[in-house]
Amino acid sequence: MYGQKVFAARDLPYQTQLVPLAAILADLGDDGDTEGARQKIARWYWCGVFGEVYGGPTETLFARDLPEVTAWVRDGSADEPTTIRDANCQASRLLTLRTRNSAAYKGVHALLMRDGSRDFRTGEPIEAQTFFDDSIDIHHVFPRAWCRRQEIESAVFDSIVNKTAIASNTNRRIGGRAPATYLRGLQRDADIGAEQLDGILASHRIPADRLRANDFWGFFTARGEALCEAIEAAMGKTVVREEGVFSLDAPVEDYDDGPTDWEEEATLGTPAQVEQGGNGMPQSDQAAEGLVSSTEGRAMGRTEGVDLTPYREFIQTCELNVPIDLPLNSGDSPQAVRRRLTYASRELGLDLRHIRNADRAVVRFELTEMAPSEDGGTPYCLCGCGAANRPGSRFRMGHDARLRAVLMRMEQGDPNAELQPQTIEMFQQNPQLTVAEFTAEDVLRLASMRS
Repeated sequence: MYGQKVFAARDLPYQTQLVPLAAILADLGDDGDTEGARQKIARWYWCGVFGEVYGGPTETLFARDLPEVTAWVRDGSADEPTTIRDANCQASRLLTLRTRNSAAYKGVHALLMRDGSRDFRTGEPIEAQTFFDDSIDIHHVFPRAWCRRQEIESAVFDSIVNKTAIASNTNRRIGGRAPATYLRGLQRDADIGAEQLDGILASHRIPADRLRANDFWGFFTARGEALCEAIEAAMGKTVVREEGVFSLDAPVEDYDDGPTDWEEEATLGTPAQVEQGGNGMPQSDQAAEGLVSSTEGRAMGRTEGVDLTPYREFIQTCELNVPIDLPLNSGDSPQAVRRRLTYASRELGLDLRHIRNADRAVVRFELTEMAPSEDGGTPYCLCGCGAANRPGSRFRMGHDARLRAVLMRMEQGDPNAELQPQTIEMFQQNPQLTVAEFTAEDVLRLASMRS
């Protein structure tokens, strides 16, 4: 199966199809080693995958395919196997392929790698070694966060038409940014020209001009057609196309092939990191709670014992002064993720402003250069507790979460929530300061409402 670029068991479209395949190869012996024989067997295999033939009862298929395929391979005048004759693929099926629960979904993934797709950043073709070393997986071309901001339906942007095989490290660099933005970053990081990167994108059957224009529907239409052509080449049969099937106005069926499986989607992680959390970051709150020894520490949101390295690495891939979306792991606390992003950005000499948003599946923030000051921070903790800060700090550990909680209560009209005079004074003197999603202007506005 390595020859067809199926490297992992979870990427195998039909495990049941391996039974007749093994029997066919065993029966053919040396007759199956020629290039012509391999092409015929491959065609039978892909017709089974994209025709989704092996999705039902298989006993009769086993008994039928073994004699028919071996006779067809040995005798060029023999009839094509029934699996090839009966296989049928419709273009609209691509719109409903959204998870690994579908054999055809995994088939498109493998087919693109078989046809020579290369990693966006390294430019290396995906072979067995790079597949495992670089943690190749299926990721979005137009990031989910970007699509949500453009109000594109998830049923559309989660389909296989908007996905391809990308290394986990490359996907971390992509983040939730617009394609035109992340392509410039990939060119800069890889030190390659636009023409070279366009060639890499073409290996995924991705129209580079549509990506550089952030034209989702132009991309979606062109790539849907390109995937149909790739499937046709593999099956040796025509894919049935409905008029305008990949256009903006085309109806999209709501059904999927089952519940979202474990990989969907390791937006910021390798398979090993998926066990920690879907975005590759250490699991927050519930999973990290045992790392904090005291109840007081948990209430303050302390981060001792939590590895901030993945957060720092992610922040280093982000652009400044643009909104960034970080998808949350299942069970993550948004507050804990915000807190760790804040600490990690501070260690890198950046200010991080959290942006409120209606999507509870992501944390949205913006990075800026840390405003210059005499010591890089404030002399006393901004929450007003009176504690002295270490050089370069604005809060004592966890006190930013305390201040944010007070501000949230004030915004909700809690009459018992109020700011310390020292806090108001420091925000008046330093209008560039922020705490979570609150700017200095927000803080002073809330304070003025109580005066």
